[in-house]
Amino acid sequence: MTWATSAPAAGVSRAQLNEVIRAIHKCPIIDNHAHPLLRPEALAKYPLISITTEASGDAIHAAFTSLSHLRGVKQLAHVLDCAQTWEAVVAAIEQRRLEDYDDWISECLDGIETILVDDGLDAPDDAYTYDWHNSFTRSGCKRIVRIETVAGKIIQKHAADFKEGDNSEDVFDRAIDEFDAEIRGALEDPEVVGFKSVICYRTGLDIPAVVDLTVAKASFDEIVTDYAGPAELARIQHPGLNDLLVHRAAALISEMPGRERKPLQFHTGLGDNDLTLAKSSPAHLQEFIRTYPKVPIVLLHASYPFVLCDYVRKGAMSWKAAIELVRDILYKNSNKLYHLGLSFSEWEADYEGDAAMEEEATDLEIFTHVLRGKPTPDFIRVGWTDMTAMTRMRMIPFRKLITSLEEGKPVDIGITKACLGLLQHDWMSPGTNASGEYRLHPDFSSLKAGPIPGHFSMYGDFREKDGSTVPLCPRTQLTRAQEHGARQGLAFLVGFEIEFLLLHRSESGKFEPLASDGHSWSVSRFWSDQKIPKLLAEIVRALESMDILVEQVHAESAPGQFELVLPPLAPVQAVDTLLHAREVISAMATAAGFKFTLYPKPFPDACGTAAHAHISISSAGGDKKETYEPFYAGVLKHLRAIAAFAYSNPASYERLADGVWAGGRWVTWGTQNREAPLRKIEGSHWEFKCLDGLANPYLALASVLFAGTSGFTAKEKLVWQDCEVDPAILTENDRKELNVSEMLPASVEEALEALEKDEGLVGLIGSELVEKYSAVKQFELKFLESMQDEERRQFLIARY
Repeated sequence: MTWATSAPAAGVSRAQLNEVIRAIHKCPIIDNHAHPLLRPEALAKYPLISITTEASGDAIHAAFTSLSHLRGVKQLAHVLDCAQTWEAVVAAIEQRRLEDYDDWISECLDGIETILVDDGLDAPDDAYTYDWHNSFTRSGCKRIVRIETVAGKIIQKHAADFKEGDNSEDVFDRAIDEFDAEIRGALEDPEVVGFKSVICYRTGLDIPAVVDLTVAKASFDEIVTDYAGPAELARIQHPGLNDLLVHRAAALISEMPGRERKPLQFHTGLGDNDLTLAKSSPAHLQEFIRTYPKVPIVLLHASYPFVLCDYVRKGAMSWKAAIELVRDILYKNSNKLYHLGLSFSEWEADYEGDAAMEEEATDLEIFTHVLRGKPTPDFIRVGWTDMTAMTRMRMIPFRKLITSLEEGKPVDIGITKACLGLLQHDWMSPGTNASGEYRLHPDFSSLKAGPIPGHFSMYGDFREKDGSTVPLCPRTQLTRAQEHGARQGLAFLVGFEIEFLLLHRSESGKFEPLASDGHSWSVSRFWSDQKIPKLLAEIVRALESMDILVEQVHAESAPGQFELVLPPLAPVQAVDTLLHAREVISAMATAAGFKFTLYPKPFPDACGTAAHAHISISSAGGDKKETYEPFYAGVLKHLRAIAAFAYSNPASYERLADGVWAGGRWVTWGTQNREAPLRKIEGSHWEFKCLDGLANPYLALASVLFAGTSGFTAKEKLVWQDCEVDPAILTENDRKELNVSEMLPASVEEALEALEKDEGLVGLIGSELVEKYSAVKQFELKFLESMQDEERRQFLIARY
C-alpha cells in the first residue's frame, strides 16, 4: 500500500503534492537541539536502546514495544539494509562503526546544515567537541551553553576551597559574580548562539517572578559546608539557587545592546525520570516570560509532530504555504532566532519525484506484480553463488510461497553454513563443517521468470538467525561495495558481456567443438547448424520477456563461440541479471541439443572466453577526470589482488596471455586498447577485461568497486600513462615512461598471495571473507591439480 499516492483533496494536484514532498527532502536542517556525538572508545558505556527512550534500569526493557522504538527500528533497518529486528539493527550499526565510524556519521548527518550543540552534559571527555562536527555539516556548528553546567563547575570549585570559618555569603557573592562573568563571556563569544536551562528537571518550571535570595543563599551554604568531594555535587538541584541562575542569565541577556539577543532554551514536558511532572508544564513559565520581554524564549519538547501532507490533502493549507512552513520549521526560524546569518539554498541531493512519495513495496506486492499476466509457476527458485562461483538454489512450490506471503509469515530458508565452504562436488574445505545455519533471505526485487518454463527465480542474501549480515555472503559484499561508493557520492552502472561457447557431447560423453564452416569473429555466416540462429533469436526473445533487454549479439572468434551484451544496471542488479541470463541461455542451449559453457580457454589455438564488465560512474560529476581517474587508479593499484577474485581458477590462467585479445598480462590501461586489462572507452566508461565466467561476479565486482572507491577517496594519481599499444611489445624504456612495471599474477597461488598481502583491499572487503575464500580456493586448487589436464577440462566444462 502507498501512503502518498492516494487521491489528493480537491484543488490539490498530485504534482503539487509532490512539490511539498520534494521540498521536505531537499530542505537543509538546522538542528537547534542536539548533543555532541560519543567518541568510539566511549560507545560501550551507553546502551544503544537509549536512542529511543529516557528510561533506565528495569524500565528500559519496556521500550522495545514503544512506538518510538518500533519506528526507529523500521527506519534504521531500511538505512542499514538489515532485518527489521532490534538485534539486526544493533549488529549492523556495530559493523558500520567498525568499518568506518566517520562514514557512518556522515550518512546519519547527511542533509544537516549546522548543529547547535549543547555540550554541557556529564562526562564531557566521552564526547567530541562541538566544532569537531563541522566536517559533517555544510556550515560550521555552534554552541548552546547550559547554564546549570556553568554554575556547577563554579560552585564545585568554591565548595572544594571552602574552609571552616569562611563566610559563606562572601563566597556566594564571588560565585555569582563569576557566573555572571561566564555568561557575559558567552554573550560576547560568536561561537555561542544561545543558552539552555534544564531547571525543568531540577526544581521545576514554576520559577517565581522574584527570587528569594535568602533561600538561594541557604541552598548555597548547604552545598559548600556539606561538600565531601566531587561525587557529592552531581548537579545543582536546590530550591532558590536554580531560580537565581535562570534569572541572572535572563537579566544579562536582556542587557545585551541592540536587537540580536541570544535565546534561552527551556526543557519542558517529559524527560528525565526524576522530574516532578506537576512542575514540567511550560504554562508555569508565563510569569517568568513576562518579566523578561526582551529575551527570546525557546520551549523544547513542547509541541507534537503532525503529518504535513495530510493537512494539504484536507485543504487546511495550500501546497505553497506547506512548502514555506517546511522551510520555516527546518531552517529559517532557527536561522533568524539564533542570528546565524546563513543563506538558504536547497540541498543538492537526488530526488526521484513520485518514487519518494511511495512506501517501499512489500514482497507480496512485488511478487504479484511480476507474476501479473503470466502463467502461474510451479516453483520459485532462490539462489546464491558460492566461493567457487557455482550457482546453487532451493525451489519453493508456488502455493507454499504465496500462502506464506499472504499470511505475513517469513519466507527465508535455512541453509547450512557449510554452503560457503564447498567445492563443486560438495567436498568441504578445511575449516568448514556441517554445524550451524544461515538464513537465506530472498530479494524479491531480483525476481524474474525462468530460467525454464514453470519456474521463476530470484537471488538472496545470507543472514544470521538474528537478522545480521553475513560477511562471507558474496552478494552482501557487493551490496556493501555499492553502498560504500554511495557514501562517497559515487553511483555506478555496470554492463556485462556474456561470452559463451556451444559444444556437442560426443558418443563417448566428452564435450567437443561444433563444426566450424568458417566461424570467426563477427562474421555473418556464423552458423554451421541451422539450429544456432534459431536458438539465438529465441534466447533474445526469452530474455526480453523477462525484462532483460539484450543490446547486441555477435559471433566470437572460436568455433561455436558467441557474445551477448547486457544493458547497464546498478551493480547488484547487474550481477543478478548476468547470472539469470546465463541460466536462461544454458537451459535453452541444452533444450536445443547443445552444451553451454563459460570455460575460459576451450581451444589452445583459439581466443578464450571472458566476462568483460563495462563500468561507468553515473553520479553527478562522474565523467570528470578528477572523479574517474582516481577511481581507476585505485583499481590498478589493487589489480593484482583483485585477480584473486577475477581470475579465480587454474583454467583462467590458460587464457591469460599477451597478444590474443585477452587483456594482456601487464597492469596498465589504454584508450580503446583491447590488450590492456582496463580499456578506457569514453569519460568514466571503462571496460574491465581481466574477468572470466569462472569468477564469482559478486566478489569480483565488489573488489573492483571497493578498490576504485578507495582510490577516489584517497585522490590517487593515475601514474600509469595511456598505453596505446600492446603492452607486451613495449621496450624497457617504454615501460618506464608509461610506468608499466607490474604484471598480473601468473597463477591462482600468486593471486591469492597478492590478495592476502593487500592490507587496503582486505580491510575493505573484510579479513573473514578473504580467509574463507583463500581456504576454499587453495583446497579447490589441490583437487583440480590431482586431475589430468583433459579430465580437469571436462570437469570444469560440465559445471561452468
